[in-house]
Amino acid sequence: MRSIHARLRRTTGDAPSDRGFTLVELLVVILLFGLVLALAGTLLLNGLKGQQKVVGSSQASNDAQVTMSSMERAIRNASQGGVLEADTLLVTHTGGGDGSQPWRCQAWIYVPPAAGATHGAIYTRSSAQKASLKVSASAFSSGPPSGWTLAVADVKPPTGDIFTTPAVGSYGIQFETQATAERTPGAGVVMKTTVAPRVQALASTSGGCF
Repeated sequence: MRSIHARLRRTTGDAPSDRGFTLVELLVVILLFGLVLALAGTLLLNGLKGQQKVVGSSQASNDAQVTMSSMERAIRNASQGGVLEADTLLVTHTGGGDGSQPWRCQAWIYVPPAAGATHGAIYTRSSAQKASLKVSASAFSSGPPSGWTLAVADVKPPTGDIFTTPAVGSYGIQFETQATAERTPGAGVVMKTTVAPRVQALASTSGGCF
């Protein structure tokens, strides 16, 4: 009987312990888990920032191209045009070019950035009526005046002025965009061109746009 009791005591003593984790072990696990989560979060955040930068640059480029294309088309089909208001305002009296569209007054104005900002914006307006579209940038201090809409945001002249007249009968346009999601230098694109109107007869409603 004594031998059986001794054997049972040895068996019980040799059994593995069923104790739980110690506080140190729990802290180590929590620390490792936190590091993994932090690394995953950083990678996800960087991915989202990269995506925002691509989307912002793409949107800025698209708006710039649409605006530049509309200005080029208006100048080419213009019977009259002018760069006014210290080279910040472009006004044209434009037709369809093939007689299929009515003549109209079109204008684009560059509004410089507000205090503390680096980039301004280009606004546009079109009128089917013979009406003066001459306006100054100061009229936009509290928002765009009636009839004017935003063409492209976050722009500035890379050098000199947005609108120029490099030669008689031609118009120069240049502006640099800034991606809206990544407001750092070099994040946007530079648009630059020189356009001259086609030779065409003056419309019966020529003038009156300035």
